[in-house]
Amino acid sequence: EQVFDGFAGVASGTIVLVGKAGGQNTCHEWWSSVDNINWVRLEGTINANTLVTGCVPGAAMYFRHQIIDSNGGQGLTDPIMRRAN
Repeated sequence: EQVFDGFAGVASGTIVLVGKAGGQNTCHEWWSSVDNINWVRLEGTINANTLVTGCVPGAAMYFRHQIIDSNGGQGLTDPIMRRAN
């Protein structure tokens, strides 16, 4: 099972997302949504974390994460809801 969490960043309107560390040659795929229905793919990373900017302070935002390795996508996490400061 993938471990996935997020928390308000130091700067206003930011959220830091942290996913489970992948093995060698993995990519982290991040998704965001303002309504938990329509999802937007964020830029992927090779690191197990990313900084989301441009969030409306106090508004609910939803996020999902997936590790992609040589076997393909490992499945999206359940959504989490976080709020930026």
